[in-house]
Amino acid sequence: MRYTRKFSIIAGFLSIFSCSSMATAHTLKGSPRYWYAGINTGASFIHNSSRDKFVRNNNEILFREDHSQRGFNGGIFLGWNFYTCDVFNLALELTADLYSNRGHYTIDAFDDASQRTIHHDVNYDMNYAFHLALRPGFCINDCTMLYFTIGAAYGDFEIEMNNRNSQTIGPGNPQSISEDEWLWGFSLGTGLKRQLSCNLSVFAAYEYTYYGKESFDDMNMLLGSSISDQARIGDREACIDSNTFKLGLIYNF
Repeated sequence: MRYTRKFSIIAGFLSIFSCSSMATAHTLKGSPRYWYAGINTGASFIHNSSRDKFVRNNNEILFREDHSQRGFNGGIFLGWNFYTCDVFNLALELTADLYSNRGHYTIDAFDDASQRTIHHDVNYDMNYAFHLALRPGFCINDCTMLYFTIGAAYGDFEIEMNNRNSQTIGPGNPQSISEDEWLWGFSLGTGLKRQLSCNLSVFAAYEYTYYGKESFDDMNMLLGSSISDQARIGDREACIDSNTFKLGLIYNF
């Protein structure tokens, strides 16, 4: 009796993931048009290749840095499944995500002739992103779908620079300066969706987003160790992309 009860519990649990006995209007295979919404969470990896140009006495000094930052992401989404047939599914999806990714690097320069230094820290954050994607999918069986995403992205990226040379901090030359930019990009991804019940599904997905190169031109700051040093940052350019892994829950209306 004890083993019979255990097997009954296991069989009941497995039946949640089986579509053979599902009689529902929202099976993935051949399902009608419907709206859906959901939540997601996961891990994100933001990559930033930056180029910093300093100008001192009409001479330019270029610093190139390559950074990756790990973090977490979470978001909500709304989609419309507007075309289905026996094995093919096509949907349009809008996603809004929050990111916890924050990166940091330090740039130091030393002039042998003047014995002066340039020293500053740079922080950069990926804050928010919106994605509008087309999602074609192929049903592996009645309740399992392999899908792909292709679409546009719009993300908020912020850079903050901190001057560590106290001799140059004063009126007109603050210790810290930041610039916030909204960047357009494109995204590609793939995922696996599994129907659990009439209205609930789960999914696991990967998404790559490329935001391209962006210039941060408003970050002009005196960086030398004295006012007479006159070393200023000329411009900063960043090339940004992201890799995101997500798990989520979907509710079909």
